[in-house]
Amino acid sequence: MNTEIWQLKYKSTQDKTPEDTFRRVAKEISKGDATLEEEFFTVMAELKFIPGGRILSYAGTGNLKATLANCYVMGEIEDSMEGIMKSLHESALTLKAGGGIGLNFSTLRPEGEPVKGTASFSSGPVSFMGIWDAMSKTISGANKRKGAMIGVLNVDHPDIEKFIFAKRNNSKETPVLEKFNISVGITDEFMQAVKEDRDFSLVFNGKEYKKLPARQLMKLIVENAWAKAEPGVLFLDTINKLNNLWYCETINATNPCGEQTLAPYGACMLTSINLTQFIKDPFGEKPDIDWKSLEKVVNLAVKFLDNTIDVCYYPVEAQKKQAELKRRIGLGIMGLGSALAMLKVRYGSSESRMWCQKIFEFIRDNAYLASVKLAKEKGAFPLFDKEKYLQGMFIKRLPDYIKREIEKYGIRNSCLLTIAPTGSISQLADYVSSGVEPIFCLEYIRKNPNYNQEIMVQDYAWKLYKEKYPDANLKTKPEFFITAMELTWQEHVDVMSVCQYYIDSSISKTINLPKNINLQELEDVYFYAWGKGLKGCTIYREASLDEILKPKKENEKPAHVISTQFTRPYKLEGKTYKVKVPDSRHAYYITFTYDPETKKPVEMFINTKDPLVTEWTQALGRLCSAVFRNVDKPTFLIEDFKEIMGRSGFFSAQRRKYVPSLIAEFGEVMKDFFTEIGLIEPEAPVELYDANGTANNGGNGQKLAYCKVCGNYAAVYEEGCLKCLACGYNKCG
Repeated sequence: MNTEIWQLKYKSTQDKTPEDTFRRVAKEISKGDATLEEEFFTVMAELKFIPGGRILSYAGTGNLKATLANCYVMGEIEDSMEGIMKSLHESALTLKAGGGIGLNFSTLRPEGEPVKGTASFSSGPVSFMGIWDAMSKTISGANKRKGAMIGVLNVDHPDIEKFIFAKRNNSKETPVLEKFNISVGITDEFMQAVKEDRDFSLVFNGKEYKKLPARQLMKLIVENAWAKAEPGVLFLDTINKLNNLWYCETINATNPCGEQTLAPYGACMLTSINLTQFIKDPFGEKPDIDWKSLEKVVNLAVKFLDNTIDVCYYPVEAQKKQAELKRRIGLGIMGLGSALAMLKVRYGSSESRMWCQKIFEFIRDNAYLASVKLAKEKGAFPLFDKEKYLQGMFIKRLPDYIKREIEKYGIRNSCLLTIAPTGSISQLADYVSSGVEPIFCLEYIRKNPNYNQEIMVQDYAWKLYKEKYPDANLKTKPEFFITAMELTWQEHVDVMSVCQYYIDSSISKTINLPKNINLQELEDVYFYAWGKGLKGCTIYREASLDEILKPKKENEKPAHVISTQFTRPYKLEGKTYKVKVPDSRHAYYITFTYDPETKKPVEMFINTKDPLVTEWTQALGRLCSAVFRNVDKPTFLIEDFKEIMGRSGFFSAQRRKYVPSLIAEFGEVMKDFFTEIGLIEPEAPVELYDANGTANNGGNGQKLAYCKVCGNYAAVYEEGCLKCLACGYNKCG
């Protein structure tokens, strides 16, 4: 066992050894059953199964606001500012509790679509994703865990092209949506349109916005994935056709790594069986699997996860309700690549696919039987509908004797199986291969950040092999020690598809591709994966991420550099500004705090006595504070705010000009603050002057300004309203 990973990731203040951690978890999840506690503890201590990271970290610690579920999909985002802020709030609570989240942004209207309530225009779903990104940077810093998110946009959304390009300019120096993985929600209709070279319509709320060749859209997906490894794709029709709960939910998103396909407010607990601990006579004459021991552990793991549903903290009440109604669990595996090597089987070969079929069919059947047995004791999940459940496409794959048991007794858990990435817990188990992946590398150098030293790391199976055969080396390694980049992409997909057939949820796996793969071949990968029945496809082209992490040019300073984690000092300087809107009873008091030595703004607070706006002013203040703390130079906010136009616009006597919205005025105030603390250079007073410094009149005493709509120097303030003499824009018309 790797005690370094244990100390870094899972050791609580009450744990002195890894066994203490396992005992703490076993006691909490057993819910007072002493026999079950001992059984849970034993299989964990033997590293035969290891719970997901959230369970290891939090179960039994007394941390009542930390979730045990790794996976969440948030509720559908309502297309209104109130709905967006509600979803943002719920997302923040979930990230704060330690859960990763998935969101589908397709319910938000396209960029440029009118917003009737404010006479303004929508900035589109990609823009709103930036709010989540900024929030996640702050939450993850406070929680000491990375804020993992996936953003999904359906392939027929009018903003899909902008979404596909959203992370194209991402780099180490200028991260874009860095807290998001992004995936396109693909439909069978779209894939058929690409195959048949037909046009494809982009629609929102039944209205067609654009029609373009489907192949053109696929080309954009392929080109960006080739360059940046994103976006991934989700095959939504396949996901929903194979969903055991097809009769009562629709799935349009996954958790961040894609292994859990979840309906709105869905949650799932994870645990992984370590296949390497069930290999009899590794590297021997006839290595095999200890099937009897594996059966016992599968049964215990189902009980473990079912209990976890009841002791888990859910940050949002709707998540708790969905978990209890469906009792979805995520039992998976790790160490497949290492285990196949111990069986002397080359990953990707026909023999390896045969072993995968045997292993996953065995796990599937025993997991479903264990859940039926629990249903006899405790009852089926509340949304169980016998007739409809048994009509499910995945359920029809089960052996007849299991289907008869379900028909007779019901089943405790609606969905049971998933294969998650198991990075940290694979390392905890002495570097077995992650999840369903092949061995990534047989040995490599890893830096120990605690002791500032380099450590040689070896794959678990390779280490065992070298102990048995001391003369073994990388040059003479057997064929069965093949690694990820040595496989063809067809071999990656073939193994994944065999495993997926027996998994009711999904699989997190990367399809590794050579650096020189061309765009047509990459498109072939997606069609091959779709045809093989995969629920999604994530690729990594060798060296593509190296291009993202390219070194910065000398003297080059990017516009938005992410700062190192900021720790708030006990005392900060502050400045408060008053904003008074004509004809309004209430004023707004905007307070900024900053570090006078570094001139770094830290926080923004908006206070007012108007109870109708408290919610959005608090949200705006927190969002700006998050940007201040995570971006070196947040001055871009000024122009972003000043460009917002709405019915809240007014003539500012203090500024002697028309301000197009209250938010725009906040931008002006922010500019005043940044100027005062020396973050930006002061500008000349805002007056309508020409190049010679004299008042610029429109020939009849009218002062001219730039029009925000057409950009011409032809806007006038007249009759209490802003008008443009060039384009005819009338703020009040």
